[in-house]
Amino acid sequence: MPIELTFIAVTALLAGLVLVGMMLAGRDGRASDRSREASLAMRTSPPRDGGAVERDREAAAKTLRIVWWLTITIVLLGVGMSGSFAGDQAAIFVLGAGAVVAVVLFHELGDERRHGRFVRAVEVLAAVALIGGLLTLTGFASSPFAVL
Repeated sequence: MPIELTFIAVTALLAGLVLVGMMLAGRDGRASDRSREASLAMRTSPPRDGGAVERDREAAAKTLRIVWWLTITIVLLGVGMSGSFAGDQAAIFVLGAGAVVAVVLFHELGDERRHGRFVRAVEVLAAVALIGGLLTLTGFASSPFAVL
C-alpha cells in the first residue's frame, strides 16, 4: 500500500477510535460510571418521562452530527494532505462540499425535533450517495475509505 493511502487509512482509524471513545464515555461528556446492577435496574425500571426521552433523542442527533462532520474532515484532510487521487481531487472536494451542504441542511438549519421519517430517509439516501460517490472516485473496494 502506498504511503499516501496508509496515511489516509491510519488517520481514519485513529479518528474512528476517538469517536468510539467519545461515545463510550457518554454522550453528555461525562464518563459513565454505572455498575452492572445499576444498568440492570435501569432496564427494569418503569418508563422514563418525556423529558428524558427528548434528551436522549437530542443526544443521538448531536452524535450523528458529530459523525457527519468527523467523516467529512477525515476524507478531505486525508485526500488533501496525502496528495492521493490527484486526478480526482477536484471531484472529491466537490463531493465534500456536497456533504457539508447536506450536514448543514439536515442538522444545522431548522429544528431536528421536527424531522420525520421522510427527512431521515432522505438523509440516509444522501449519505449512501455520498459514500458511493467517494468509493467510485477512489477505487471502490480497494479504496482506503471502503470502511465507511
